[in-house]
Amino acid sequence: MDIRQLRYFTAVAKHESLTAASDALNITQPAIGQQIRKLEDYLGLKLLIRHSRGMRLTPVGKILLRHAEDVLVSVERIE
Repeated sequence: MDIRQLRYFTAVAKHESLTAASDALNITQPAIGQQIRKLEDYLGLKLLIRHSRGMRLTPVGKILLRHAEDVLVSVERIE
């Protein structure tokens, strides 16, 4: 797991869409999707439910989002 994966995950969670997250981050959709899959594989957990109109967090995804936001705030302070 790395900071980039957490940033991408929080953007997808916020925007509920790979397209909107990729626009906000100026990163391609495939790159974001790949990092989200790597994060899910690393954790062995499903973080997002994909549906025809976007994405929504699973219950464990909601928990990770709270922790990821805390981590990202701490990283910003350090930087």
